[in-house]
Amino acid sequence: QFLAVRPDTGLVVIDTLQKVRTGDTNGNVYACDYRDMSALKSLADRHNIGILLVHHQRKDRTDDPFDDISGSVALMGGADTSWVLRRRRMSQNAQLHVTGRDMESRALDLRWENCRWELEQEETSEELARKAVPACVWAVADFVKRQKCWQGTATELLTAAGITDVQPNQLTRKLVEFYPTDLAPLGIRCESRRTASARQLRLWYDGDDANDDKIGTPSDGGSIPETPSAPSSSSREALQGNKHGLCVAAGQPFAGTGSAPNPRAEVAL
Repeated sequence: QFLAVRPDTGLVVIDTLQKVRTGDTNGNVYACDYRDMSALKSLADRHNIGILLVHHQRKDRTDDPFDDISGSVALMGGADTSWVLRRRRMSQNAQLHVTGRDMESRALDLRWENCRWELEQEETSEELARKAVPACVWAVADFVKRQKCWQGTATELLTAAGITDVQPNQLTRKLVEFYPTDLAPLGIRCESRRTASARQLRLWYDGDDANDDKIGTPSDGGSIPETPSAPSSSSREALQGNKHGLCVAAGQPFAGTGSAPNPRAEVAL
């Protein structure tokens, strides 16, 4: 009725979303969120307007700011663009995270001055992606660059690289996740193989390899490859062993660990 009386309306702000939600709570949370968002999206498309929904955040914070949105993923999935403002209590500084279907993701550092937000700094999607890489992955990268080549279990790798507050299984998952986009382009190679006693990792640095211009995401776009590239001359130099894993020559078979290895090589960690 409002839009019929005022057809020149271009933007409708709803503060908060809960005020226009249906009272029907039958079904699961996702179904209710999807139904309400679909109705609002249809209204916006039908009248060619923008609808800005103000909504609450969860009390518990996660690494992903968009997980702060209270409700199910249907709320964010039904919106063309999502904005999340993060600010510590009583702080004048905040960060506005923005993502959407038709725009580049970004983060805006803001400061509250004279009753309005002032932009202090803006981060692009590339900068945000780099910051999203966990510190443990960069620690492994630095360690492998220093050692040139190393072999051992994930537990031994944590100790050797001086990484704390990370579980071995968490480390292997992060290595798999960030290998194609962040480790491989640095010239770091990794293999994994299951032995009778444990899963062995072998990592080496080929930073000055002749094929560095071809380093990048594997053809399958996913997990760590099984077959290494030709090793560089520097990475062929075997380093002295240490008590937290073994320093081995890159490009060579897995070193013996006292147990008969399983001949089946594993691509994923």
